[in-house]
Amino acid sequence: MSGKSLVARLLTHFEELERSGEVEFWQDAGKPFVTFETGTHTENWPLDSVVWKLRVSQICHTITGKILTDQNCKDVLNNLKGWALLQGPHY
Repeated sequence: MSGKSLVARLLTHFEELERSGEVEFWQDAGKPFVTFETGTHTENWPLDSVVWKLRVSQICHTITGKILTDQNCKDVLNNLKGWALLQGPHY
């Protein structure tokens, strides 16, 4: 799987998660955030946080069996930030 298709697959996965209500990308004062279910509770994180970056890597490995390169991770995170800032609700 090429880097481009890996990024596209992850973005499609996040889009499906958002539609199902399992994640929400949003903004506050022009900063992008995510709210997501962990199975036992709900967490809110800035999209720039180390924790969210690790979560994205974990999700990638879970659904694809692949490890994200730094560039692929940046590409996914930049797209998610755009969703939060341009399409997400303001809180």
